[in-house]
Amino acid sequence: MEKDNGDTDSTGVAYDDTVYPLTITVADGDGQGKLDVQVTLQGDEETVVFTNDYHAEGQGTIELNKSLVGRPTALRDKEFTFEIDELIVPEEGGDPQRVPVMADETNRLTAANGADGRIVFSLNYTEADQGQHTYVITEVDSQDPNTIYDPKEITVTVTVTDNGDGSMTVTTGYPEGEGSTTFVNEYTATGRVRFTGWKYVLGGRADQVQEDEFTFTVKELIPGADGTTEEVEVATGWTLEGGQIQFTPIKYDQDDRNDPDNPEDVHTYRIYEDQGDDTSMTYVSEPVTVTVKVTDAMDPETGEPVEGQLDVLVTYYPENTHDAAGVTFENQYLAQGEITLEGTKELLGNRGKELEDGEFTFEVRELDENNEPGETAVAAGTSKADGTIAFDPIEYKVEAGRSDIGTHRYVISETAGEDETVDYTDRTFIVTVEVTDLGGGELDAQVVETESETAAFENQYLAEGGLALNFSKELTGDGLRDGQFTFRLADQDGNVLQTVTSRADGTIPFEALTYDQDDIGQEFVYTISEVNTGINGITYDDTVYT
Repeated sequence: MEKDNGDTDSTGVAYDDTVYPLTITVADGDGQGKLDVQVTLQGDEETVVFTNDYHAEGQGTIELNKSLVGRPTALRDKEFTFEIDELIVPEEGGDPQRVPVMADETNRLTAANGADGRIVFSLNYTEADQGQHTYVITEVDSQDPNTIYDPKEITVTVTVTDNGDGSMTVTTGYPEGEGSTTFVNEYTATGRVRFTGWKYVLGGRADQVQEDEFTFTVKELIPGADGTTEEVEVATGWTLEGGQIQFTPIKYDQDDRNDPDNPEDVHTYRIYEDQGDDTSMTYVSEPVTVTVKVTDAMDPETGEPVEGQLDVLVTYYPENTHDAAGVTFENQYLAQGEITLEGTKELLGNRGKELEDGEFTFEVRELDENNEPGETAVAAGTSKADGTIAFDPIEYKVEAGRSDIGTHRYVISETAGEDETVDYTDRTFIVTVEVTDLGGGELDAQVVETESETAAFENQYLAEGGLALNFSKELTGDGLRDGQFTFRLADQDGNVLQTVTSRADGTIPFEALTYDQDDIGQEFVYTISEVNTGINGITYDDTVYT
């Protein structure tokens, strides 16, 4: 025995196809015209039961949207993934729990966006799923460093109704409000710039630029809505040993991009030197301008943007004059020092009076590279009574346009006076001075003894005098004649200095004795005597006068 099945597809009923074999026995039991009919089930079955199953199926869709903001390239198919959970109230009651919707026994159901931004979840239901279902859809954060993922959770309701004929009606309910069904991701791109530069100290300072000796502040010019410009600090800088300037980096993201076709669209910065308190240094007061153009990085081979990367083009104004990259700051070192040269003055000649202060004058001139003295004196000096020479100090400086650090050679000369009793010397002396920087604005000047002469001036005192020897000759008994008698002048050692003859008038014409400065203080002894020339009749005078 079997059941006649109807149309299963249209009714939703799954018919029972069981066949029961029956044995029917018909007998005339009592001859009274009544048949005895017996039905016997073959096998172990005791009763005949036909069981039908009703089944209904339906499919629903949840359609959402995906948007990517800011990226130079378009949204790609299956670029982002989404998950779906169902909110189910536990049998024991309580708050709904999120339960992943599964695609199969081991994998949860996911959906990916299309290139057009559509996100479609397909959900299958049976008669057991009748009622309202609440789903929560979220985006999977795949850790793309160039994407800010939307943390939004979109809640959707799906109502499932059995139509009684094996079909089901599935209706999706979406949240209201603009953008409520759209996941919006933001494209991110990063770039950075670290300005470079050098610090130069002019003036030949001994110490090189030290680490952290100079500091800097970088400010960006931010245009205001009212047309004003605000300066906002964005970075700092400091010197490294040797003079290089290290700056902190400035970071950029996709919102900082400039219009690549507009040369005026740039980020503008001013770099200021922080004013220090070193009095030996002039600090730069005017800022240096730097512009940065931020654009999407481009692949040089394909010409397409490189996602997540920004290019920066840095321009420094004005262009530096040193053979170094980046900004340059020139500071003027200020220093000073002095030296007072020394010398002595000696007046030879046994002058009767001592030296007097200011009696002799001197000048110091610097020699050029050709050993020619300068047109003007750099210092003057006057003698003192003790024989020393008091020179004016020679000043050395380091300032704008001038640095006296190094080697200086001088010539010291005496200025001839008008005293006729002095033989002024024309001798000169060369003195070498080495000027070095001690730091802190102090210069040290020292005479290089091995390359210098001792300035010892010697002048000759000039003096002269004479002694007229007034002697006469008398002749008794006769008259005198020129040249008649001879006389000698000798020194104390007997050396004859002069021999003369008398004149007719009786005078003896000795030449006057002369003396100069070398004779001052000495004693001279002379003898004058008559020479017996043997004239007949003459008795000679043998007197010797001392």
